[in-house]
Amino acid sequence: MIKSVNDNSSKEQKLALAVTYYGYLSATMATEDEDAFKAKLDQTKDLIDELIEQYENWGEPKALKSSVLGLEMAYSPMKGAFLGMKSNSLMAKAMKESHDSPLEMKL
Repeated sequence: MIKSVNDNSSKEQKLALAVTYYGYLSATMATEDEDAFKAKLDQTKDLIDELIEQYENWGEPKALKSSVLGLEMAYSPMKGAFLGMKSNSLMAKAMKESHDSPLEMKL
């Protein structure tokens, strides 16, 4: 999937890759592999940030970013003081922009 997604890919394809990264990050919670989490965290956030920037009124990437921030807080609870508000803000925007679409993708 990583090799098939590029600058010319659709927003849905890019989001699918970001969701895949999120799944990987989530799996590190189960295995308690913080090193693996840290290895993919920035790449995941960069891809999601790119989607948020390119598609300002699309809520799904914001919802996904909020969830990634939740995982980041799970590994580093001290970050909750500043990431918590950011996560809540992103989720509120996501719900407003894509209120009827909980990561509804046509893949």
